[in-house]
Amino acid sequence: MPNVDQSNFLTWESPDGSRAVRFMLPSAVYEPGAAAATPPPADYLAYLMGQDTKGVQFTDQAPVTVDGQAGSIFTATTDKNLDGSFGCPDPKMTAGDCFGFQTDLILRMAVVDVSDHPMVAWMRNSRTSNPDDVRNDQKSFADMLASVRFTDRAPSSAASTSAASTTPIDGAWEAGWTREELVKSPLLMDPGEVNDENWGTLTMTFNAGAATETISNPKGEITGHFAYQVDGDAVTFQRDNGERFVMRWAIKGDQLTLTRDESLGVGPTPYVIKPFTRQS
Repeated sequence: MPNVDQSNFLTWESPDGSRAVRFMLPSAVYEPGAAAATPPPADYLAYLMGQDTKGVQFTDQAPVTVDGQAGSIFTATTDKNLDGSFGCPDPKMTAGDCFGFQTDLILRMAVVDVSDHPMVAWMRNSRTSNPDDVRNDQKSFADMLASVRFTDRAPSSAASTSAASTTPIDGAWEAGWTREELVKSPLLMDPGEVNDENWGTLTMTFNAGAATETISNPKGEITGHFAYQVDGDAVTFQRDNGERFVMRWAIKGDQLTLTRDESLGVGPTPYVIKPFTRQS
C-alpha cells in the first residue's frame, strides 16, 4: 500500500527512508534559480535534460513504455541541490518540500505523457548505497513500470484506509506562536530557524503514514507533505529532500506534545515549541 496516495502523487518508501518510488503528475516546477513556482514546461523531458547545464549528470538513457505510453528512462545524479526542479504535486508547496535533484541521491527516472500531461516516476537510492543493491532496485523499478496500468480510480482516503495502517497520532493538530516567541524560545536550535516559514499557526494532519502541514501568518501560507512512521513513543518525519526528524510524542487529553531526544535525532523548534491541540 502506498505511503501517500493522492490524485497526482503516489509514493512507496522503505521504513528507514533510504529507498523510495514516486509517481507524480507535476502541478508546478521550480526552475533552477527561480524563487517562485511555474507551470510545468510544455516539453517537460527537454526541460529536465536541460538541467545538465546546472550540474545534473544523465546516464543510461533509453526508451521506455508505460501502459502503452512511450517515454524515456535514465539515471540522474547531481553535484548541486536543485530543490523542486522536477516538480510539486501542489503548486502552493515550497521548493524545499517539492522534488528535485539532490547531491546525496541516485535517481532512476522515467518520463511519459499521460493524457497530454507529463508524468514522472523515479526510484530513489542513496549515493552511499551498495552498487549491487542499486542495480537490483533499478531492475525492480523497470519491472514495476512494465506492470503499470493506468486507471481512473479515486485515490485512497481516510475512510478507506485499513485500521492496521493507522497510527496513534492520526488526526488534525494545531499550534500557534508569534515570531517573538520563536526568537525568545529556549528551544531554538539555530538563529537560522528564525524565518517567516517557522512562526504563525501550524496545522499538521496525520493519516496512516502520510502527513500534510500548513503554516500561516500575515506573511503568507505554506503547505508541505511528508511521510511519517510511529514506533512506540517515537515518531519519524521523512521528507523527500532527505531531511529526517525524529522526536518523542505523547498525547494527554486533546493535546499532542512532541519533544526532542538527541539520542534519536533532530527535532526542529517549530515542532517542539508548543503542544498541539486536536482539531479532528
